[in-house]
Amino acid sequence: MNQGDDKYGRALTRLLHEVRFAISKRNAYNEICRVAPRTSWGFFSYCSLALFNDMIAHASKVLDMHPDCTSFWYLVKCDERTVNLALKSHSLELSDIRDLSEKLKIVRDKTHFHIDKQKVFSPSGVWNEANITGDEFNHILERMWVALNLIHKNYFGFPFGQPIYDGSDIEDIIDLARAGGIVI
Repeated sequence: MNQGDDKYGRALTRLLHEVRFAISKRNAYNEICRVAPRTSWGFFSYCSLALFNDMIAHASKVLDMHPDCTSFWYLVKCDERTVNLALKSHSLELSDIRDLSEKLKIVRDKTHFHIDKQKVFSPSGVWNEANITGDEFNHILERMWVALNLIHKNYFGFPFGQPIYDGSDIEDIIDLARAGGIVI
């Protein structure tokens, strides 16, 4: 690929933003769960749910396999060799990403963006059917982040440069809320 293909470069940049958001929201979600595992269905409960849902939404956008989407699979279609080299250099295979893509599609289609007429009786059954583990999700997104950054650096000549939020301030925020009398 060359920089004359603006769609490829724009897609790559957008996907890096989406993976960054998914990982950052995962970090924030995990930290809220660590610091405040039981909540009162107040603000932080809704923050936690929103972070989880957004994490899944961002990952779903990145891994959408529909041929009309400019997702990760668009990059593969444009330059599979470059994508494969970047993935392999970070211990990731296209087949692993394809598996997660298919699993996220189940969640997306049956409970996350649509309410399946059969699964309405058991939304948790959708997650059981998809069988996405946290380790699998984390492994793939973390390695995709690094691989896409490598592709970005090679394509544009400079690193992506956007940071991933680590959630390190959440404990302080919750401690301040508790100190102020807010029941978490």
